[in-house]
Amino acid sequence: SADSIAVVGIGWEGEGPVDQGRRRRDFTLPAASEVPGPRGGGEWGHDGDCGRFLELLVDTLQPRAVDVLPVDPRRQVLVGHSLSGLFALHALMTGAGTFAGYVAASPSIWWDDARILDAARSADWSHAAGARVLGEPHMVDNASLFAELLRSRGLDCRFELFEGEGHGTVLPFAMAAAVELVGALPATGTAAIPTADA
Repeated sequence: SADSIAVVGIGWEGEGPVDQGRRRRDFTLPAASEVPGPRGGGEWGHDGDCGRFLELLVDTLQPRAVDVLPVDPRRQVLVGHSLSGLFALHALMTGAGTFAGYVAASPSIWWDDARILDAARSADWSHAAGARVLGEPHMVDNASLFAELLRSRGLDCRFELFEGEGHGTVLPFAMAAAVELVGALPATGTAAIPTADA
């Protein structure tokens, strides 16, 4: 129905809840500087190749979702958290895909010496209509800086801090923002909503 919302989750086969190496491969660009190892120790196992993952998402998964789910292809929103939040900002910045909105909750803007901030300063933002930044106190500085950068590029951007929430607990707020965004989108309109915690 017109009021339906479909959520498509993407994960990896394997043991345990998270494959750190695949997260780095799928959600980051090749590192230009030394990046710290994953939390909890170990190695990443892969260098960044988010361009390939973005192609898979846009060329294969997005059209498949339109084929099998009752969704309006002009109202799709990309949502990410942490490294996948960084990936959502990268997708927003590059204009890749046919997403009407972007939600980046607690994105890892710090990654690779905050390289995405430099890239965002020189990006063409003409394809993006607006932005909303969600966050939690742990990463406020980067999130508010990114939101201000978006505003300076002409995007209608609002920064929102969730006091008392942490990197993991900000997720429900991000999903609520994504649902709110989808509901506010006109069937033929475009809006950009990166959410960040900095």
